[in-house]
Amino acid sequence: MQILQSGNPGEPSWQDQYAISTFTFRNAGLLEALRKIAASGFKWIEISSSEFHLDPRRNPDVPAARNALRQMDLHVHALHTPFIGLKLGHPNRALKQEWLRVVGASLEIGVEIGAPLAVIHVTDDAQELTDEMYEASRQIVIEYIAELQIRAQALGIRLALENMVKSPNLRRRFGMTLAELSRAFPDPEIAFCLDTGHAMTNRLDLATEIRAAGKRLMTTHINSNDGVDDLHWLPTRGVLDWQKIKHLLMQSGYAGRYLLEVKGDADPDAILTQAVAFARADRENNT
Repeated sequence: MQILQSGNPGEPSWQDQYAISTFTFRNAGLLEALRKIAASGFKWIEISSSEFHLDPRRNPDVPAARNALRQMDLHVHALHTPFIGLKLGHPNRALKQEWLRVVGASLEIGVEIGAPLAVIHVTDDAQELTDEMYEASRQIVIEYIAELQIRAQALGIRLALENMVKSPNLRRRFGMTLAELSRAFPDPEIAFCLDTGHAMTNRLDLATEIRAAGKRLMTTHINSNDGVDDLHWLPTRGVLDWQKIKHLLMQSGYAGRYLLEVKGDADPDAILTQAVAFARADRENNT
């Protein structure tokens, strides 16, 4: 599946190559977020939907969102499905049906708004699992993704599993890295999402992660941090060597967009302006 598409012949513009998540405006309504993103010049977005925007647990107005996207000439690169409050990856089997209900409903929303990809967390980084719980967690997550994949294929949307943050006090947890995910989910129809901030917080070699994902790497969450906490900064600050990571992605044959998943903090408008400046400058430096 080709994700990167250009509306013009020749090299793609920064609007084709870079996208932004509505996560930047997580404290605002979706329509306000879309208006501001459209006015900034971004054309491609990921709609983040865990306790805000299009979370099905909040009965979102999906037709209104679809109409706004069309009127503002915005295109959905991906939908990020819910994860907060679901205890994803916990081995309690009573939870699995709720995962499937909520995330399955989110897949349906993704189809309604034209998203080709649904970014999925397979675990909840807010909870810790003991070694004794690990195998049960691994098994229930494999079952959950298998059932979710059947739904996704029927709907015509592709799952993209995301690498997650590990607790510093935890020796292992199922499905944290792209290497672990690629081994656990060999189905070539299941794609992956590389979150650079998560990988750096885990002190992982990004080249190894990118190789592990291979041709199934279909989207990214580009963000930086201080190497300790998952801060979701722009690549212009923190420890991320963006030029190195971009080079690794290009070497791997990655053809997707560079999707900025950055926090708006107290001033999302300023962060959006900085994101546009970053995308423009980064594209100009490679033409």
